[in-house]
Amino acid sequence: MPRLVRSHLAAISILLAAGICSLVNGCNGSPAESENAKVPTGINQSTDATSAIAAKDDLTVASEKFRDGDFDAAADAAYRALVTDPNDSEASFLTAQIESARGNHGVVADLTAAIHVGSRRGKKALDLRVRSLVQLSRLDEAADALIAGLQADPDLIAWRHNAWRLLTRIGRREEASDQAHLLCLLGQANTQELLSLIRRNDAFPAVLADGDDPAKYFEPGLGMARWYFTQEKYRRALEELASQYETTFQSSAACQLYGRLLAETQAFEEIPRWHTKCGDDAKNHSDYWAALGTFFFDQRQYEASARALLTAVQRNPTDRFSTQRLAKVFDALERPEDGAQFRHRGIEMYKVERDAKALTLSPADTGTRQRMTRRVMELGHPFQALQWTLLSLPVQAQQQKAIVNQQRNALLQSQ
Repeated sequence: MPRLVRSHLAAISILLAAGICSLVNGCNGSPAESENAKVPTGINQSTDATSAIAAKDDLTVASEKFRDGDFDAAADAAYRALVTDPNDSEASFLTAQIESARGNHGVVADLTAAIHVGSRRGKKALDLRVRSLVQLSRLDEAADALIAGLQADPDLIAWRHNAWRLLTRIGRREEASDQAHLLCLLGQANTQELLSLIRRNDAFPAVLADGDDPAKYFEPGLGMARWYFTQEKYRRALEELASQYETTFQSSAACQLYGRLLAETQAFEEIPRWHTKCGDDAKNHSDYWAALGTFFFDQRQYEASARALLTAVQRNPTDRFSTQRLAKVFDALERPEDGAQFRHRGIEMYKVERDAKALTLSPADTGTRQRMTRRVMELGHPFQALQWTLLSLPVQAQQQKAIVNQQRNALLQSQ
């Protein structure tokens, strides 16, 4: 519990103890007299009722003081209510609101963490918690809070948009793309989210205007490492994650990207050591399989390389590098037809990436949008194609939008 909360609770506990002592026996009675005193029938029920009334009165006072802008007095009353009933979510939420107004974001994060998302104040409490964590630059925790909230209530679209933004900023791009894909299935993805799905594991935006600072878009560590990876500056990306490699990775995504960067820089002798750092969920990341596939190819273990790279592109069908490497693997396995198919797909993926970069810098380019729609469909992404079509329609084209939505629903039902 934060120092500020502890000090409030300690002071309030002393005051309550002194008051109760005075009310019961004036603090003058002997211990024997206290022990021999008879407890009237129903005293426990009366005490509980009195405590509930006191808590309610404190909450009323706290609310009034909060509305009046007297945050210190509001906090005193709110903490008294919390002492009376520490599990009162209303008291916790009001106290968190007061502490937010006082700028005590760490206290807010702690108070709101205990409020269940399914409670009366749960959704607002989670919003407040996320804002406070962002203020504290604890973006990984903020993203995790949103993901946990979405597991409890999957229909909150605003949380999905926010989770996508935070996960993209901190470099957990595969998770961000999962959110963008779900928004696409729901017909709620915006242009930026659709563009980010063109390369699910690359930083987004993948291209910036001349002179634009990537630090405005990406957090240090994994965020910047993902940016350098996207620009194919692999050694710079390794430098961003070097301290985590020597201590502890802040996320599984960071660990898996590091392994992939080792493979891209051909530091294959370091792969076994990296692999010992992989957690149980490593196999859920396409970067993990891409790193192993590249490593096995270098070791001329072509069957193992094919299996790993196929798993990588199954988890991330937009991984052009793994797709192109599969062409080489199948050539080595003397399966030229398979190799030709992956080589052709790699070329088509590159064309879509080129269009996506153009649209990132010039979102109003209608011709590029239409070309993107056709190409993502050809690459086997029908939901993205439908969403590109939907976003291209004018506001007043309600009938055409209804037709697109019907097509999306039919496609969902067929899966």
